[in-house]
Amino acid sequence: MEANTLQIPSLEFPTPSAISPLADDVQAHSFKWAHEFRLESPEKLKRFNKGKFGWYAAREYPAASYEELCLVGDLITWLFTIDDKCDRFSSGGIEAGWLQDMLNGFISIMEDGQSSVDTPLNEALVNINQRFSRISSTYLYSLYAREMVSYFEECLWETEMQKGNYSPSIGEYLQWRPKTGFYIMFPLVSIFGKIHLPEEVYENELVKKIELMLNLTANLANDLHSLERERALKTKGLNLVLIYEQELNIPLEGAIQQISEEYHRNLQTLEEYRGSLPFWSREINAQLDLYIDGLYIAIKAYFDWALIDTERYKSKA
Repeated sequence: MEANTLQIPSLEFPTPSAISPLADDVQAHSFKWAHEFRLESPEKLKRFNKGKFGWYAAREYPAASYEELCLVGDLITWLFTIDDKCDRFSSGGIEAGWLQDMLNGFISIMEDGQSSVDTPLNEALVNINQRFSRISSTYLYSLYAREMVSYFEECLWETEMQKGNYSPSIGEYLQWRPKTGFYIMFPLVSIFGKIHLPEEVYENELVKKIELMLNLTANLANDLHSLERERALKTKGLNLVLIYEQELNIPLEGAIQQISEEYHRNLQTLEEYRGSLPFWSREINAQLDLYIDGLYIAIKAYFDWALIDTERYKSKA
């Protein structure tokens, strides 16, 4: 099947769309911030405006303040800079050793709070972390830092996978794919929403299942949205459609259909999980509802940003 004939099913996510009226202002700020921290050469900076990362931030947290949205816009801009560098490596454009050293340096920053090497990306990450630490509780900041480290660890694993030209299994996908970014945005729901839940609620088994299912569901959608882009890479990345095609020995059309069906099953499972949450108290459960609603909005933001605001995952053919 040629890339320009792929039929990708339309996926709906069951939450109303929302966006802050500050989207354009946040976009302008994050473009300026990326320039100040020299994240790319001047001739490549225009891709940050094309990416509309400020709009993505404004969709994820539509009720957040300007300063909070600027922080998210900067974080997303930084994360997609890393994501694109990893994509360029899988296309053969970046040496693996350099990329691994860079990722290990980011882990050290998250663990130690400072950079031992002055690079634009390191300095920008320190800046983001310092701003988060000023507005977060110790616990919520620790959740954010933990998920950032998990993301870098996944990038390292994927680099090893690509170096060895290794195709991951379905089981490895389920182990590693949730670490690729959506989790990072979950603690921010509580930080910006001034949600104060006991740690035992955040760590509750069913709450964790809801977070994981939301993460996996969003990634299934991303795997479908990004399929044409990733098929064009020299080395295939962590895309479940391609993994199904190979491991299950089925046509690509069949793999696409299976992923779509799994996506819709996940939505039903999410509703069942949410309806089975334990009762702590009226106040705690009301706060928990706000938190989970915020997670849904953050996931919906991805759909609107990827399919309405940008052409990031559209075929170049």
